[in-house]
This record gives sequence, structure tokens and C-alpha cells, in this order.
Amino acid sequence: TDDGGQTWERPLTWHADYHALAFHPDDDQTILIGNDGGLEKSIDGGVTSFRVEGLPITQFYEIAVNPADPDHVLGGTQDNGSMQSLDPAVGNWQRLTGGDGFYVIVDPEPPGFVYTTSQNGQLYRNGASIVQSQTYKSNWSTPIAMSPANSSVLYYGAERLLRSADRGNTWTSISSNLTSHSVGDRLGTITTISISPLDPRIIYVGTDDGNIWITRDEGSTWTRIADGLPERWVTRVETHPQDPAIAVVTFSGLKWRDAQPHVFRTDNFGGSWQNISGNLPDAPVNALALDPIDTELIYIGTDIGAFYTTDSGSEWQILGTGLPAVPVYDLKFIAAERRIVAGTHGRSMYSIMAPGTPTSSEQPAAAQLAGSVAYPNPSASVVTIEFGYSGSLETTVGIYDTLGRLVRQIENVDRLADRIRVVWDGTDRANVRVASGLYFARLVNPGADANLPAIAIVRTN
Repeated sequence: TDDGGQTWERPLTWHADYHALAFHPDDDQTILIGNDGGLEKSIDGGVTSFRVEGLPITQFYEIAVNPADPDHVLGGTQDNGSMQSLDPAVGNWQRLTGGDGFYVIVDPEPPGFVYTTSQNGQLYRNGASIVQSQTYKSNWSTPIAMSPANSSVLYYGAERLLRSADRGNTWTSISSNLTSHSVGDRLGTITTISISPLDPRIIYVGTDDGNIWITRDEGSTWTRIADGLPERWVTRVETHPQDPAIAVVTFSGLKWRDAQPHVFRTDNFGGSWQNISGNLPDAPVNALALDPIDTELIYIGTDIGAFYTTDSGSEWQILGTGLPAVPVYDLKFIAAERRIVAGTHGRSMYSIMAPGTPTSSEQPAAAQLAGSVAYPNPSASVVTIEFGYSGSLETTVGIYDTLGRLVRQIENVDRLADRIRVVWDGTDRANVRVASGLYFARLVNPGADANLPAIAIVRTN
């Protein structure tokens, strides 16, 4: 307006959701503008404006990492759609779909479909909508998940869980209403889905009204396992990659004016829960990642930053340094690199090497791990794996995929003076050749977890 508010015009360039304006004290034509698109500057009194580039201030809701290429990161953002980068260090981000972006999934199998979601449950496959009608109730952020055993199988969380066996072309309900509310209520939707990589028939879901459910037969029967848990918004539920009986669930009490952290763990499929919130500061918990090797290592994101525990919640610590004290909405653990990617709501994405190192009481202090190597690497056939090892403890070698699943355990170990050597022929425990992709080898002590360091192996079958 140029007439004291009598008439108004929309600027020629604009972005959704404005939050701040600042006028130059000596030049009324120069204006700084803050909105969900970032920072803009106008030098003509607001008629036009241009983006101030290079500021890491994107508001991510959800993030994803391509299992076949850990440098390929994706995410859904507030009013900037869903986007991806093949080299985030350079900052070459590309928009995939518009609106408010949320969940993103990359299909590791050719042709490598990318699934994205936008507000209130709209679902896209490579940018094309594949949910044309809203038969069911959907959340502002509607969760989707892909079966770790079959990338054609997708899950969609409404007030009930939907399943697609054909990459989203058709959908079938595999549950009744899993919430405590009717379709017409404001609350009453699924907010998180977790599928066991060891047994994809085992699925955990959480809802926005405090319900946790589990099915152990891919939806034929469901059991409510929320007894003893707070009636709060379930932000995440994750089942451990090594043991589907172990699961961790996090809550946000923001809608109930409850600032307490809520983190709980079960070791028996939800038969009982233990509060592992420990010494966490008062803040809603939004994000969760489980270490695929050590069941005691847990990482969370809160409204004031990220934290981790090496002892299943007895003591929590700040996760690394350099991450601003801002809301962390999602965490992804890259198993082969032992790296964590954090999606923040206001300061873009961050990456850090996992500070917790899995240990075993059966690993002697004198054991030394050095000079580890795999060759040839990449490999399309047999690969030789060597670990520098001067200890006397009997060991085997485990081959894991990027989800932390044990693909093959090799017990035929050649013990040399200062190292052990095994040969992997590229097959799994059923002697079936594994798919092309990234795998990693670890020393395994009988009856104990795998021990670092790991060797990344690229299969090019």
C-alpha cells in the first residue's frame, strides 16, 4: 500500500507464509522480507524482490537417504515442496514436487522410483499423483513406508493402514480404525510406521492420539500395545533391525502443553514398556534412529536439538557439536558409513559421524583392529576381506546390508599372524546371489554384537 492502507496490491513476486519485514532506516525502498522461502530483498519498495541465496534455513519435516547412494539425500519441506540433492555439500538442490513436502522414499530397485508426499496425504511417484481420491482420513504429515523385503509393497497411514502391492497403483485396507477417534474428529490418524527388516510381516504403527499397534502377520490381526504409555502424539516408533521384539517409541506433548520428553522401549513386542527418557531436557521428541548393530545405542531429535544414549537411556548426551539448538524433525542412520543425517525445521540438514561405537564385553582390550581391506572393491564376483586383528578371541565375519540386516555369516576364517581373512562369494544365507548395492563386513564374536570397524563393499552384479 502507498496510501496508508486505503488500497492494497500483491507484489509481483511473493512466497507463501510471511513472517518478518524490516525497512532500511534511511531508504524506504529497501526492504528485507522473511518467509517460508527464506530471506528476500526488495530495492523498489516491495514491488519486486529477489532471493538471498546460500542461507541454510530450510524447514525440513522428513528426510530420506538413497540406500544405493548415501550422498543422495532428499526431504520434504515447509512450503518449498520435496527436494533432493545428489551432492548436498555443494548445495545443488532440485525440487521434486510442490506444496508442503513431507515423507520421501527412494526405491532401491530399478527404475528407482521416488515417492513424495504433500500436505494432508497427497502421494506422488516420480512427481505424478497416485492418490486421486481421499477415501480415508489423512494427517497433515501422512506417513508412508516401503517393505524392506519387496520395494513394490508400500504402506500408507490414514486412520487405518493401507497396503499397495503394485507401487501405489491400487490400495487395500489391512486394518480397521487404529485410533480412538472417529473420522470426523480432528485427531485420529496414523503418524508413524515401522516395518521389521528381519520379518516384514511385523509392523508397528503409532497414532496422533497415543495408540501403538502391532501386527505380526502383515495386518491379518492387530494388537494394541499402548498400555502404560502417555496419551500423546506418537512421533516415531522404530523396531530394531536385529530384533523385531525390540522397539522404541517417542512422543510429543505439544498439543497438551506437556513439555516433558517421552521415550519408551520394549524388548517383548510391546508386552511391557520401560521409560528411558532419563536426563533428557524438557522438550517434545520428534525424531528417532536406532543403531543397527548395538541395541543400546539410540539417537533422538527434539525441539532443542539432537541427543544420544549408549546405554538405552540411563544417560543422554548432546549429539556432537555444531548443530544449532533448533527442532530436529527427522534422523537417518547410514549403517555402512556409521553416519547420521539430521533434518532440522529451520536450519536445513546436518550430517555427523555416529559418536557411539558398539563394543562387546567379549572383545579383549588387547585386540587390535587395523589395516582392514576388501579386494577387489567394487566387485562383481568373489571378494577377499581382511581384518587386521592381533587378538586371540575366536571370531566370524558378518556381511550386512544398509538396513543393518545380516545377509551372510562367514565362519570359515583364515587366521594369520596379525590378521584374519575370509572370502565372500556374493551370496546370502540361502546361497542366492545378492543384489547390486552397498554392503559392509564386520567382525563378529560368537554370541555378541558385531564390532567395528566395518568395511564397505560395493557389489556390481
